[in-house]
Amino acid sequence: MKLQRGQKVRFVRDTDTHFVDPRFVHAGIDYDEYARLHEPHRVLAGSIGRFEAYLVHVEGLSVVTESNQETPLCEVLLGRTRCWEARVPADAIEPCNPAGEVTSLCGCVDRTLLPPAHCFWEDP
Repeated sequence: MKLQRGQKVRFVRDTDTHFVDPRFVHAGIDYDEYARLHEPHRVLAGSIGRFEAYLVHVEGLSVVTESNQETPLCEVLLGRTRCWEARVPADAIEPCNPAGEVTSLCGCVDRTLLPPAHCFWEDP
């Protein structure tokens, strides 16, 4: 399945992933909270995000490169104004109605797996 950048996709099953702040800048964030942002989280089935790119791990290199062909991993943007990247298996998502509203970050995550003090940063 070939997806286009910006296309809306729905998670077809609960998926464990890491969220990554694409700006890598956390103004006023302490180290413990930064570490929690990079712990595994579970994105719930039915969540809608915007597809960004397929990802290819290059053997022997500690880098990930973008690809326009289907690969085992995808990068999906989640949230509203402030987007977060989630790297997920390609078979965990499917194209969905372009008119569908992107699920807010707090709405797509299994909050029971998060520490009580965990806080996602989102614009209102």
